[in-house]
Amino acid sequence: MIKPIKALLCFMLLFAALPVATTGCATPKERIAFNAVSATITGINIGMKEWWTYVVKEEDRIAALPALDRGTLAADLLRKEGRVMEAYGSYQSAIRSSGVAVRIAKSNGSPLPQDVQEAVIHVLTLIRDLQK
Repeated sequence: MIKPIKALLCFMLLFAALPVATTGCATPKERIAFNAVSATITGINIGMKEWWTYVVKEEDRIAALPALDRGTLAADLLRKEGRVMEAYGSYQSAIRSSGVAVRIAKSNGSPLPQDVQEAVIHVLTLIRDLQK
């Protein structure tokens, strides 16, 4: 069974590459750029929803354990949550600080700014790694 976050990453890559692969003269460059940027942002949103689903399941699993076993596991989960929220905060900062560049990327076919690309990769990789 493929882990949901791996499936999400594959879907994002496929979705972002599909417009490029099927581009003809009728599809403007701007639409391709918009689709690629939108796929990235949608991927982060889906990744965060997947993360919160994981957290809720883990909290339920931990709550069902005997009291003596809960402490360390609950603390580990809290640390993981902190790391993901820190990475997500960096992503949001990159989006805000690069707002004009992101809008330009959506409209004229430029790639996303490097800091935004790195933040997206960091968030999704961290979520994948922490769910192992």
